[in-house]
Amino acid sequence: MRRTDRQVKDFSEICAILDKCQVMRLGLCDGQRPYVVPVNFGYEVRQGQIWLYFHCANQGRKLDMLKRNPSVCFEMDCEHDLVLDPTPCACGYRFASVIGEGAAEILTVHQDKAHGLSVLMRHLTGRQVDFTPEQTAAVCVCRIAADTFTAKRRA
Repeated sequence: MRRTDRQVKDFSEICAILDKCQVMRLGLCDGQRPYVVPVNFGYEVRQGQIWLYFHCANQGRKLDMLKRNPSVCFEMDCEHDLVLDPTPCACGYRFASVIGEGAAEILTVHQDKAHGLSVLMRHLTGRQVDFTPEQTAAVCVCRIAADTFTAKRRA
């Protein structure tokens, strides 16, 4: 990270940034071309590691790419605020972000899928939601164990 003065190192502060973010940009690779897609997400911390959950259709480009190559990168950001200045080059932008890498796992067992969807819904709505086997069968749920991540904030 070039701007180490903006690096967020405190794990609880990183989680606070994740709490504010609602959209994750998921980076996938298919041969020589990268593919980035925005997805809603939820997260939980297990033994000091961040686990991200997202869902998608049971078929499509994103899922095809994940089956071929589960290595992914991700980015989410929040706290956006444009800072204007009479001098154009002095303008800036306040933000907080988390960027990382990991491997996406396609969940297949109802309990795992229901748990992932519950984590996602709790993150987005603040409510606990339970899912039936019919509901989890209708979607694909993926989990990313974040191998590496960094956080940054410009206040």
